[in-house]
Amino acid sequence: MFRDLDSLTSHTFDLLVVGGGIHGLMAAWDATTRGLHVALIERHDFGGASSFHHHRTLHGGLRYLQTANLRRLRQSARERRTWARIAPHLIERQTFAVQAGGPDGKSAALLRAGFALDAALTLDRNHGVPDHLRLPAGRIVDGEDRAGLDTGPLLGDGPLGVWHDYRTAHAERLTFGVAVAAARDGAVLANYLDAIEPIRRGRTIAGVIARDHVDGAVLSISARVLLNATGAGAGRLMGAFGVRKTPRLVKAMNLVTRRPAPAVACGAPTGDGRLLFALPWQGQLAIGTWHGAGPCGADAAMVTPEDFGACLAEVNQAFPSLQLTEDDVTLVQRGVVPAAGFGHHVTLADRPLLREHRHDGVDGAISLMGVKYTTARAVAEQAVTLVTAQLGCHAPPRTASLLLPGFGPTGTKPPVEGLDQEAWDHLQRVYGDQAPRVASLVHTRTSLGQRIVDRLPIVGAQIVEAARNEMALTLEDIVLRRTGLGSAGYPGDDAILKVEGIARDELGWSSSRVQDEIQGLKQFYLPVHVAG
Repeated sequence: MFRDLDSLTSHTFDLLVVGGGIHGLMAAWDATTRGLHVALIERHDFGGASSFHHHRTLHGGLRYLQTANLRRLRQSARERRTWARIAPHLIERQTFAVQAGGPDGKSAALLRAGFALDAALTLDRNHGVPDHLRLPAGRIVDGEDRAGLDTGPLLGDGPLGVWHDYRTAHAERLTFGVAVAAARDGAVLANYLDAIEPIRRGRTIAGVIARDHVDGAVLSISARVLLNATGAGAGRLMGAFGVRKTPRLVKAMNLVTRRPAPAVACGAPTGDGRLLFALPWQGQLAIGTWHGAGPCGADAAMVTPEDFGACLAEVNQAFPSLQLTEDDVTLVQRGVVPAAGFGHHVTLADRPLLREHRHDGVDGAISLMGVKYTTARAVAEQAVTLVTAQLGCHAPPRTASLLLPGFGPTGTKPPVEGLDQEAWDHLQRVYGDQAPRVASLVHTRTSLGQRIVDRLPIVGAQIVEAARNEMALTLEDIVLRRTGLGSAGYPGDDAILKVEGIARDELGWSSSRVQDEIQGLKQFYLPVHVAG
């Protein structure tokens, strides 16, 4: 992957996707595999904002039974299965549990009925799924089976309702893998390129004027159809189209803590009855999702002390045994997401926004605003089908049957000395058939085979790969969205100095630029205190 801005201005694309979160990346990949000539631009980095901060689960929509929304349940279960087919190397099976009965639990009878209905509606949940990712039906567990489930102090004694979904073991690479797949199949991608205004020809949107954050250059990118996939910023671009009605938004947060995590992800209710889930992430306990009580603006992603305090209070209400404090939190995952509700009381939206703006008197533009990581591929597929209809072509979608880059470890020994077995297995999982090329960097400098931190199999060669071939332009890109080194919390000053030393050479940073990059990375972890 290379940042080739000249390719963006040399001709007219069939589709220009504005926004490089999971929905925009999936749309670019889908459209490219249908034979369209596709470009995608992202104002910051690929897979940032809400796509980075999601709760790391791919779930089958069991909660939709509460509202009898069987269509949404079926879509969620189908897309959960699709992730298991296209990225089996990057996800893991995860056990979930809630209390069955008692004052803080769900009715055991209702849970049994729900599990039975879910099993009937998802009989195909394991069709084509690798054996290690096959999911059993939900059930009530008690007695010796209950004693064998590790829920730590999060759930009390007594029966549990237990089911299984997936956890994204390498969340940053799952998202970035879609970018790699789109580029591999022909899409032209560029990060740090901001769409500042649409190009108009009468009532038709014919592309965008964009500004490069690297050197300030202004580019004109032409396209027959524009897909607005800018997430929280979708309303801003819709306004530039001339569409006055914009989506409602709410602030959402998850907390990653330094507390050890039990093997089972545990759900428990807050005072208003919403479930929070505490699950293992890189050996630490992550808890969410909290959301604000009222609507917010698109630029409200900064976490205030009031937000942080309200989130901590709800977590401790749901899991009183934790007695979580601010010092226990290593990362605040935060974002601005679509909201549902009326007036000043809102909740998280449970359905995406997908609109052709010809209904608003604007041709050549479609807006997509997703609500769930799990269903991003399916929603992007729907959006691209609208694009192909506008273009007068009807190629079928293909992404449900294509593999994302990477594959599981082969059991082979590391191809170079100085690279440990776990690190080599990790390279194969992340880079697939490109892993030997990344590992070969160790021949040029033996230190590139060493781990950045002892507890994670992330090595210096990955820093070089990110800078040379994955469009990483900042320290934050490398630490958070290419390697995952800091995806559970600040990795420490020693680790950052190692990364910075490699990145400085690769990207030609000056000493002042290095200090800016380190400070910018530390700002990402606020309001959590960053310790050296």
